[in-house]
Amino acid sequence: MKNYYLYLDESGSFEPQGTPNIGRASIVAGYLTEKALSEAEAFALFQEVRASKETYASISIEPFHGMEEYRRAHLGEFIEDMVRAMFARGMKPVVFGEGRYYDIVNSDRTYLNILADGVVKLAMELLAQTEDDVQLHVLYAWRKAMSEKELSDQKKMIAQEEYKRRIEERMALGKSRISRVAQKRLQPIDIKEGSARKLHRLMLADLVCTAVRGGRQKLDAVAREYIREQKNNILVIEDDAMEQVRRLFIENRIADAIYSWYLIYEEGRSEADCKKFHDLLAANLKAMSVRSRELQYDILVHAMGTLIDSRQFVQAEHLSARLEEDFFPFLQEIDCSSDTFYFNKHFYDLTRHTHQGDTAASQREIELCNEILARMPLPLESAWSCTDYRIREIEHLKNIYAYEEALERLKKLEKGLTETLSILPIIHPMRKDGKQKKSALPNEEEEPLYSDLLGKVSSSMVQTYSLLMQSGEKEHWQAGRNASHRAFQYFSQEADRMRHAQSRAALEYWGGNYEEARHFFAKSVGLSEGAAFSEILRRMLGSRPNLFGLMHYAKWMRLAFRDGDESAEEMFAAWKQANVEERLNEKDGDHIRSKGYPGCVIRWDVAAVEARTGQYRDEPFHAAIVDMLEDEKDLTVYFMGLAAAADRLTFVDGKNWEKDAKELRGIVNLLKEEEMPETMRVLAEKWKDGMERLSGLSREEKKSILKSLARATPIL
Repeated sequence: MKNYYLYLDESGSFEPQGTPNIGRASIVAGYLTEKALSEAEAFALFQEVRASKETYASISIEPFHGMEEYRRAHLGEFIEDMVRAMFARGMKPVVFGEGRYYDIVNSDRTYLNILADGVVKLAMELLAQTEDDVQLHVLYAWRKAMSEKELSDQKKMIAQEEYKRRIEERMALGKSRISRVAQKRLQPIDIKEGSARKLHRLMLADLVCTAVRGGRQKLDAVAREYIREQKNNILVIEDDAMEQVRRLFIENRIADAIYSWYLIYEEGRSEADCKKFHDLLAANLKAMSVRSRELQYDILVHAMGTLIDSRQFVQAEHLSARLEEDFFPFLQEIDCSSDTFYFNKHFYDLTRHTHQGDTAASQREIELCNEILARMPLPLESAWSCTDYRIREIEHLKNIYAYEEALERLKKLEKGLTETLSILPIIHPMRKDGKQKKSALPNEEEEPLYSDLLGKVSSSMVQTYSLLMQSGEKEHWQAGRNASHRAFQYFSQEADRMRHAQSRAALEYWGGNYEEARHFFAKSVGLSEGAAFSEILRRMLGSRPNLFGLMHYAKWMRLAFRDGDESAEEMFAAWKQANVEERLNEKDGDHIRSKGYPGCVIRWDVAAVEARTGQYRDEPFHAAIVDMLEDEKDLTVYFMGLAAAADRLTFVDGKNWEKDAKELRGIVNLLKEEEMPETMRVLAEKWKDGMERLSGLSREEKKSILKSLARATPIL
């Protein structure tokens, strides 16, 4: 792995262009090294250069601040010699743009945006220069919160969390636009703050700011000429939003231009910039063929899909809103609209809502998607994308517990797709051995006809059968196994087969066959049968934890303890040894992994396992419940929260038990059945009836009812 060390300071007011009494443009600048610089080394550099000439004796280096030293004689020469010395030691000056394109709420936001954008762009630049993993370490100088000072006449510093948040936001967006391979190589940015009044490493960054920004007679003509000559040795990270977008248009990267405009460069745009963007957009789209436009639209919605896949739901929602509010109306104005594009955008909105468990929003998107489809022509070429949508629609049915309807639709899809695929032997009639394939249906005697769509359908069937088995309907077990066999045959990629192996493992552990579950868990991470639990977990955690794999492992572990399976203790020991909890508390996308689904379900199951083994901890139990009950719109997760709260009460006693049970009853009574799908309304009634029955019963009788309510609630 290659490590880079970036030291940054700022110069200027970061006020909008045209602000009175503002001199040269504001910048963020510093220097980059491939070896960490110590304070002693930085101070020694100042000492060495100042001692090199008697004329430098009056220049202060404890501390050094270019703005305060600009009246000193020979400052220009001193700065020139310092820059020469930095170059000689492999310290490369870095400049983050001038900031003149911003015209936003206040100067602090301007500064933060320039810094965050610059750090992320530099990280991407470094990534392109090597095939190694890249780790960027940033030390930046605190900046006074100027806007707050103007309002309150108090000197405050911009909070470190604000820096981190801005950089994390920009990094998430930047990473979403590069390949998965590149994403894995780019390690999280290590960012720390310091004082440019105390740290000589940051005083060197201040010196670079002074050298590059110039003006106000800080530099003499000779020094300015030297700095100008070093332009090829200074890494300049361009910041001008309009220039960046214009370049993307020139390169025919229309989708990237739109993505950047609405997500990366949205803050601080002037009305003039917005007009320029729309003019460029109209000129480029109108000059394209319909086919070329559709290609750009496809790239744009794929970028939205990437945000969703990486669980950056906030950014995906923001992009969707801006497309809906500004982009689509503009396309209609210039006669470049596309129903296919509109449908695909809302299909991804549906995907996001089903991931988040927002059943009401999912239903609205389904109704809108069906409305769009009704007015669209349906050439055969569109059949596959429409099938993907229908599979996502079925995921919504699962989220609202409509399992029988989901299963019926899946069977119809499988039958229709199989019949459609019968055309394949006609257009591709040869097997690998040169013999003609006789059937479109896969079986053990013949080479299968690969179809990832059919694989998705069959795998979704397996998941549905598993959900039905949660309520003890074991008659679905064999049907689920048959569907799983078909899924393994249909999928053409090993990665899809490995992903499906998790679903098959769930089918087995819900059926109580823990040894077979272990076999498929091993298969899901590329291990052979009988692999150690520790190795399975090591693979699942990887560089980016497989949250759904960990959720299945936790559920498998809990059921193994419940049924007294001999593997349970070994599974739990491996879990503890792997420090899974620590990895779950890391940030992933725009949230902490342990918060939200499926992290909250993992915490719940592990808390239950700990309770069963005499290691009860209330904090993880309580935290999981709070997270699941946070959003009443997410009915699927909300019901799981009720189940977790009931489950917790089966493990605890004490003086607060009745109070907690009463509180749970109150939450259950607040359920708005009239806003629920019928399938969820049935469960809500079961919960309300069950909580009513608690009155007058013994503690153990109450616990028995709570346990049955928890078990009656599906866990997706």
